[in-house]
Amino acid sequence: MTHAATKLEIGQAHVVLGAIGETCAYRGWTLIAGHVRSTHAHVVVDGIAGTSAAIRDFKAYASRALNRGGVRRRW
Repeated sequence: MTHAATKLEIGQAHVVLGAIGETCAYRGWTLIAGHVRSTHAHVVVDGIAGTSAAIRDFKAYASRALNRGGVRRRW
């Protein structure tokens, strides 16, 4: 991380979870379970070929979703 750690508020966590769902839908993955906490997220996804690419995609979708809401968050 290049910035100090931050915590997501409940509304922001919902935005991130929605972005994870959007990522899965776009990539053709199946989101089995997802839980976004204030400092981290847990996801169980079927159909992913490479985990590092999936993490990158999840972060990108979540960042864009948070940015649309006026929250500038960097991972």
